[in-house]
Amino acid sequence: MVATPTSAAATPTGPATDKVSLRTLTVIRHVLLGLGFGLIPMVIFVMRHDLPTSRGALVGSVLGGALGGMASMGLIGAYRARSIPPEQPSAIGRLRLTLGLAPLALIFVGLAALMVI
Repeated sequence: MVATPTSAAATPTGPATDKVSLRTLTVIRHVLLGLGFGLIPMVIFVMRHDLPTSRGALVGSVLGGALGGMASMGLIGAYRARSIPPEQPSAIGRLRLTLGLAPLALIFVGLAALMVI
């Protein structure tokens, strides 16, 4: 007689449940790479050319370049993440990922506040 796994035994328990999916981590890696691909050229462009007359336009240009790069690379990351099996845990936990991305979120909030003021 072959034992079949029950629903309780099929669900993982323990430290593996607190890990982020490898699919999610792949998309986040691509988004952060897109941040650099969008932000750095825009900053170089703004530094080499005439600066916009208002601070809101300057910050909006840099922020738009960063968000555009993040969006395009996020789509590439989502496409590449399809080949990864679902629910494959990574080495990074949710808390570590949240604490790592919190300063980036605060930077964007600060830039948005500069654009409005």
